[in-house]
Amino acid sequence: MISRREWLAGASGLLAARFAEPLLSRPAKAEGAEASLPALATAVPDFSPRRITARMVSLRPYRPEGFRVELETIADRSIVHNIGHGGAGITLSWGTAQMAVDRLLALRQPGPVAVIGCGAVGLATAWLLHEAGRAVTIYASEVHPRVTSSVAGASFFPSLVVAGSSRTPEFEERLAAAVRTSHRRFLGLLGQGMGVTRRSHVVLAAERPLGGWVSRLLPELFPPPLEIRDPSLPFAAPWVGIEERLFIETQRYLPALMGAVRKAGMAIQRRTFRDATELGRLRERLIVNCTGMGSVGLFGHADLIPVQGQLTRLQADSRLNYTLSAPGLYLHPRRDGLLLGGTEDVGVLKPRFNPAEEERILAGMRQLYRLAA
Repeated sequence: MISRREWLAGASGLLAARFAEPLLSRPAKAEGAEASLPALATAVPDFSPRRITARMVSLRPYRPEGFRVELETIADRSIVHNIGHGGAGITLSWGTAQMAVDRLLALRQPGPVAVIGCGAVGLATAWLLHEAGRAVTIYASEVHPRVTSSVAGASFFPSLVVAGSSRTPEFEERLAAAVRTSHRRFLGLLGQGMGVTRRSHVVLAAERPLGGWVSRLLPELFPPPLEIRDPSLPFAAPWVGIEERLFIETQRYLPALMGAVRKAGMAIQRRTFRDATELGRLRERLIVNCTGMGSVGLFGHADLIPVQGQLTRLQADSRLNYTLSAPGLYLHPRRDGLLLGGTEDVGVLKPRFNPAEEERILAGMRQLYRLAA
């Protein structure tokens, strides 16, 4: 193990599948992360650049005040905005979708509903509207694999959701409700070929974490990690912890969910809207906006701040049985490859892959595993 001083110096410097329709209509019972954790694999991955198979980049729709689920009326259209999820679009998808659907149904207006956007949030919203007995059409300029949700590490955790100064008791209550709703839904997808699994998650740090505000808000879902002291593990860190998290493999989950939506009779139409006035051409008078950063151009939502995230995918390593995070770094093994990430570039207007960040991440991973530079 390296010393705490060496660790801090290094960190600062490197810093569809088939399923029956009832599957999505019966949320699982809530439960915490208390299942027994398996022994961690001791294999050391190969982080050589020659193993890179893909590079991905997207803009996450961060709203300092937190996600927005609000009603707006434009001409004769009732529009519920379901936006501003930051780095937790998949994590919050089912929860804020339920809030948006509840808000729309409270209008007591009959008729079909248009969902704008086909990422994880839009698909979840469409499904819940279908459960409520509404006819739904999804309109989207892009679908998987060209949506922001496709470029996501998708470890279940509400990251990059709200600024500290905006973390009011009222917002925290809404956030906790959304996370719990999503968690129950994802639990119901375990073992159903949707790419949703339980994973051991390794936390590497300079010292035992004190526990963040998310753990205090949702202790049953995100308890502090347990310290492990096993000299056979390959990690070079003063403190090693382990916890359990849900993990969503987007390359399986999104196509499967799109397949479920279509199988249920909902159409997905490719369509681009230049501004909100073009929504007046739709037959639907009830609309849910799930366009993420597209909401800036479509509705003028200037309170959304783009935060660029990028992923480097290496060849798959089936020996690894955990996800991992450290300051400015994370590693997520999937069937299609080993995802490396850990970037938050605020205010980027046009996504562009940053080679320097990739070099930082690869170097940081080699350091975490005691590999020579």
